[in-house]
Amino acid sequence: MTEFLSIGLFFGTSLWFLNRKKHIECPDTLFQPQSTSKEEVRELRLKNFCKKVSISYSNTGGLMIVGGYGSKLIDETGKTYLDTRNNVCHIGHQHPKVVQAVQQQVATLNTNSRYLHPNVAILAERLVSLLPDPLEVVFFVNSGSEANDLALRLARVHAGGSRNTIVVDRAYHGHTLATIEISPYKFESCSEVTLIQNGPFKTPG
Repeated sequence: MTEFLSIGLFFGTSLWFLNRKKHIECPDTLFQPQSTSKEEVRELRLKNFCKKVSISYSNTGGLMIVGGYGSKLIDETGKTYLDTRNNVCHIGHQHPKVVQAVQQQVATLNTNSRYLHPNVAILAERLVSLLPDPLEVVFFVNSGSEANDLALRLARVHAGGSRNTIVVDRAYHGHTLATIEISPYKFESCSEVTLIQNGPFKTPG
């Protein structure tokens, strides 16, 4: 059973801090001492990153995450955290089948879908077989932002060009200009878009 030793709360999100010596799930080989200190990394990032790119948990100096395994993240001291925020590794960090597939593909070919290739065609067929009627085709995209941007374009064409969009307050849908327009979490603090309030719903002006 997982032994939760303490809970840290940052910006309303909980991270469960686990003592690496008492909670052994991640192989020890995943933790490697870093040649660059956390303080040095932070200074390099502050110097070379755009200031608008935030550091999560910056009120405590930020987390320096150097590895991951399953649902856990590992910092530079070897402490592990239950990953409650990462929105990329849906089936866990270092899933062996994903690692093997990526290694095999990168060692063979790394390009987009402008060319014919059996893997992408077979994957599309498998995905289409899972779709409910009347859906029958797929788009392959790079990120959630790109997927939502494309979904907006399709919806607006279907709606005859209408740009009216209803979203949940504080929602976040991505960082393209189109998705920022429908992301109160972002657009309420940026000057890139001009919006008007229409009743309880926020819509592009």
